[in-house]
Amino acid sequence: MADPVITGRIRITREVQISDSTARSLTFDTVVDSKGGVADLDNRPTSLVAPKSGLYLVLGEIEWIHLHGPGRVGGIIEVHRPDGSELRPAVSAFTPIPEDGPPFVSQSLCAVERMSAGQQVALSVYQESGHTQRLPGTDAGTWISLTYLGD
Repeated sequence: MADPVITGRIRITREVQISDSTARSLTFDTVVDSKGGVADLDNRPTSLVAPKSGLYLVLGEIEWIHLHGPGRVGGIIEVHRPDGSELRPAVSAFTPIPEDGPPFVSQSLCAVERMSAGQQVALSVYQESGHTQRLPGTDAGTWISLTYLGD
């Protein structure tokens, strides 16, 4: 019999404003999926946790809307120690915003990480544009997921 799937996905459902030149860990408000204790927004609203040691697929999506340029927007998936202190960045993506740039940017992040039981993954965003930028609270908007792949 196959092991049960261990996976979790959390997202934001409200608009979030990100000030210029500010790095910010996102606080999530909706659990989309949680099997194996991966997502627990009551105790960990900013992260997903690896319930056991092994290899994990980490995915994230950041959607920026009503962009004002020039500048850049981006995000980083970080792996944290069990106590929440930072250990290392797993993957990042930054996109330039030209003066007459697109009204929105969607950034996908993907990494495969070897994690110990209790380690956490979180999503931080950053922008440099001279303006406040926004993340919408849409279903396909900004989210992070963690899926156990095996030992």
